[in-house]
Amino acid sequence: MDENTGLSMKPPSVTVIVPNYNHAPYLRQRLDSILAQSFQDFELILLDDCSSDDSLSILKEYAQKRPETKLIVNEKNSGSPFAQWNKGAQLARGHFLWIAESDDLAHTELLARNVAALLAHPKAVMAYCQSVFINEKGEEGNNYRENYQYIYKTDRWENDFYSEGVEECRRYMLRHNSIPNASAVLFRKKEFLEAGPLPVDWKLNGDWMFYCKLLQTGGLAFSAETLNYFRKHEQTQRQRANADATAYFEILQLADFISDKNAPDAEFRKHCYAQFANWWIGSLFRQHRSWKYWRDNFKLYKRFRAYRDFLLLRIGYTALYLVLIHIIEILRIKERVKKWRHRLFPGKYFEH
Repeated sequence: MDENTGLSMKPPSVTVIVPNYNHAPYLRQRLDSILAQSFQDFELILLDDCSSDDSLSILKEYAQKRPETKLIVNEKNSGSPFAQWNKGAQLARGHFLWIAESDDLAHTELLARNVAALLAHPKAVMAYCQSVFINEKGEEGNNYRENYQYIYKTDRWENDFYSEGVEECRRYMLRHNSIPNASAVLFRKKEFLEAGPLPVDWKLNGDWMFYCKLLQTGGLAFSAETLNYFRKHEQTQRQRANADATAYFEILQLADFISDKNAPDAEFRKHCYAQFANWWIGSLFRQHRSWKYWRDNFKLYKRFRAYRDFLLLRIGYTALYLVLIHIIEILRIKERVKKWRHRLFPGKYFEH
């Protein structure tokens, strides 16, 4: 024990970083799931980003439960969850980093499984496991393996695998962020710090961009065992970020990064950019209207029309479709229409 710091001289294997902002309703569950891990060679860093709810009192309570826990409270909100990731990584003493988001949950074997994966694959810079969605009450929704099948049309994520990072970006990360939740991931700290810092000015896709940068330096290992519980609720960063067009400028920037660094097949690249255009069209009707709305979306329109034919017609079609959905909701026949849709067009549909 160091007499000056009160910390053990031997660094822990893992640093668990819990960045929190106004997640008091979920904090006890989250912290209990961390303390209950079968792998116990870790230090705990609790970061509060100037929460206005009861988070701080809960964090103080749990800081007393494990020796050497650090509790760091911002006097002013950072404005970015990624600023807290960066801060936690700089403070970490462990060889590996677990960014345990404060509203998610973990199976007791998550940390042990991811540590074992990184030890088994020395070239892997990150290891992650399968996730399942949970709601505000902790009730399970669909498993993310269903999303993988829907997005990529493959059963690749049914089994454990190791993949070279460049290939992962070229074939999968360009199309979609195939690592849906940071809470499922364990990073090597050295490579994390070298690839960082995360872009704190990015509103939504900073993690996706960071993964792509990190994967230029090494591979990743995946465990098909469902050990991470990814909570979806109204206060998630994704819900807040969908208010404007910023996320789509981010997506184009990271797609350009992958294209420049990893030279994907030209047809696949065009297909991915066309898909981003479809996402953008859907967002147009969720964004807040302002002068910035018209300015930013006109810029995006000029970029996306190179990848998606009949772009204006597609926007008009989407508008009519949404009007029809609104009418269906007013008539209270939504469930009946959904049944007809499944009969006429069999397939998997996700409400989120």
